[in-house]
Amino acid sequence: MRGAADPDGRVVLAILSLSVLGMTATSPSARKAIFAPITALSIYLIFFTASDNLPNDYFQGCATMINLFRMSDLLLLTDVQKEIRKKGETRDISTLPFLTRLWWSLTLYASLRGVGWSHEPTSHLPVPPKTTKLGFLLRQSLALAQSYLVFNLGNLLVLLNSSFSEGGPPFTSQKWWIRPTVIGQTLQVKGFLNGLYVLCSIISVIATLSTPYDWPPLFGSLTGAYTVRNYWG
Repeated sequence: MRGAADPDGRVVLAILSLSVLGMTATSPSARKAIFAPITALSIYLIFFTASDNLPNDYFQGCATMINLFRMSDLLLLTDVQKEIRKKGETRDISTLPFLTRLWWSLTLYASLRGVGWSHEPTSHLPVPPKTTKLGFLLRQSLALAQSYLVFNLGNLLVLLNSSFSEGGPPFTSQKWWIRPTVIGQTLQVKGFLNGLYVLCSIISVIATLSTPYDWPPLFGSLTGAYTVRNYWG
């Protein structure tokens, strides 16, 4: 433990639950009020807790801050049930039963890039290929295998670089020809993120919870990697 307390999974669950329930509330005032405990719990989690696993703490901290900024938009700055709609949706969400609104909030929360929603940034997201369900599943299966290979290539490069080991030498002391292996960490992250995304898309489409159109590629082409927006839509 490096902080005043160990991270508590119940705090993470409370933040996620309050975020979804906040978007489910029909009253804008109630949504604004719910943002207060989300902020308090997020500050506690980031500044007053830490474990002995620094990478996990880093990931948790990033996810917590991303959620806090998203909720500042969806609960404070936006009348979410009036201003945001699924594409083609005309019904007034605030008049629907609680469970319907809860499912609506869950689907909005899960759509970080707004795919299938009125705020989808269509000019920056990779275009989803037009394909059949079977074709999509085959393509995603190949993408999953590719992500697995990329992740393990990254692992190999990291193992070759002793600076990634605990107590290893500083990167500046390495010979020039070993320094490019630092890209291994980037490959690990890309393989893990894309693999998880692809796996979720396969499960969701098989379970008919979504369609292939709802899953544009997570990353763009390498030829567009001269900007973050082009490569990571």
